[in-house]
Amino acid sequence: MSASNSRTLDYNSPAVPKISWDRLRAMFLIAAWIAAIGASACAALMLWAGRLPPPGGVLWIFGLLIGLTSTGPWMASAAVELVLVKWVGRAARRQTTLLLLLTPAILATTYVLLATGLPCRLMFRANRPAMDRWVQTYLATRGTPPSQARIGSYEACNIAAIPGGVEFDVLGSGFFRSAGGFAYCPSGPPVPSAYVDETFTAIGGAWYVRTYWEP
Repeated sequence: MSASNSRTLDYNSPAVPKISWDRLRAMFLIAAWIAAIGASACAALMLWAGRLPPPGGVLWIFGLLIGLTSTGPWMASAAVELVLVKWVGRAARRQTTLLLLLTPAILATTYVLLATGLPCRLMFRANRPAMDRWVQTYLATRGTPPSQARIGSYEACNIAAIPGGVEFDVLGSGFFRSAGGFAYCPSGPPVPSAYVDETFTAIGGAWYVRTYWEP
């Protein structure tokens, strides 16, 4: 038998590195925490952008990009997790599963909150007293609408009178060709414009969230 065939592989030799549990666990922790931090940054930016009707703007785009980027480290941590389960056993899985689930849990919670419109509703409730005061003052004077105004925490623009009320856009809302704001109309939902794809959604009292797409 030749020397090459009789040679045995020595896994303890420096030529064949031996990956230990500690090294695998360190790799997992680094990838998992990078993913979790990225998901948290994504959630913070997108939820902050989600306070506007409709959500959007630069923060929304940055948050979306960070969320997509965080999937890379998460997939790496998932791959290391599979190695840990196969080589080390279920004991390792119990120690790492919760951290592995942290990133998808953050992203899923963010999606649910945005889908239900909760950030926008909370922002509206916090600012409704100031909005009610502003609209009552405006309707009492019925003067020329200002081009811009500070209404609570909202920077209002494109303020326009509508039958029985008033509507305005919110600076920073939407992106590309979409935008939005609020409409106050005690008689019921305002009639959508024939020039843009416009919708009105009741949010409380005589207030409606206004969103539209420009053709």
